[in-house]
Amino acid sequence: MPQNRSTSSIQIRVVAGDPVEVTADALVVPTNSTGEMTEGFALALRQRGGHDIERQVKRYAPIAIGAAVITDGGLLPVRNLIHVPVAEEPRDKASTEAVRKATRAALIAAMHRSLSVLAMPFMCRPPTELSAAEVARAMVDELRSHKHSLPATVYLADTRPEIISLFGEMLRVVQ
Repeated sequence: MPQNRSTSSIQIRVVAGDPVEVTADALVVPTNSTGEMTEGFALALRQRGGHDIERQVKRYAPIAIGAAVITDGGLLPVRNLIHVPVAEEPRDKASTEAVRKATRAALIAAMHRSLSVLAMPFMCRPPTELSAAEVARAMVDELRSHKHSLPATVYLADTRPEIISLFGEMLRVVQ
């Protein structure tokens, strides 16, 4: 069952499950500046949604950290994908600032595209020197600081119980 937490602008819900299965206008894809979907969540999406997704995003490479590229969802059940780099190159380590910028870029892209509902996975993938708590805190901080009417709802979704627990904890702690 989703946990509801609201801010003055965004309804934040935590969902234990596959982010791809969340009913949303767009799914956020943490990636790298090259647009290569060769690791983690991005690789899983390319395998499920088709190689055309990667071809679409690579047309815009290099993508700056803090920028976003919107593609269609290919064979996935979601219409839009918002690709946001958290690292420059595949296998580079993400930083807290990159996670913040990527989260912010996804929100701004959704706002400009008039997307109301986002599904957002955990915005970091190995290798990283960041703790999972640092990543969750950075994401929640950015969601709470977004004071626009769109997106109206963001689902923080993950299949790992420890990440779901961290999202819930950060939503209770971060004011």
